[in-house]
Amino acid sequence: MCGAAQSGKVTVDVDGQVYACPMLAESSQRFANPGLAAIVRPMRMGSVTSPGFWQQLADLPGQARATGIFQIGPRRHSLHGPCIRCPHRRDCKACPVAVLSEPAHEDAQRIPDYLCAFNWTLMGLRKRFPVQAAPGAPSQG
Repeated sequence: MCGAAQSGKVTVDVDGQVYACPMLAESSQRFANPGLAAIVRPMRMGSVTSPGFWQQLADLPGQARATGIFQIGPRRHSLHGPCIRCPHRRDCKACPVAVLSEPAHEDAQRIPDYLCAFNWTLMGLRKRFPVQAAPGAPSQG
């Protein structure tokens, strides 16, 4: 979904604690929804110096799949509808852990409505602008 929770892309916090995603680093935030925070606990991998760190790192993709929040499945949704039917789902930038900042929601499969609406608008407008070639790249003509 977002590219996080992969063995080659982890975040090491200032205290040496390792997280599957920078949005899970505890030094920079507290989750408004502690009930849902338990779902991402396996994405908090402990200290980079712990003896089991390398095994945890190898197990990370499986742990991420087990949480159920890093894939767009039939239950992922917002007020705007199920993500599986969204024409922008392959390009969506909605953070799967954003629901942790919503104290009123108890559903880990819910994308916050404002985030869905923003991404829907962004992806829709993207089609209106031509792709720009990188400076020095050969032109496609």
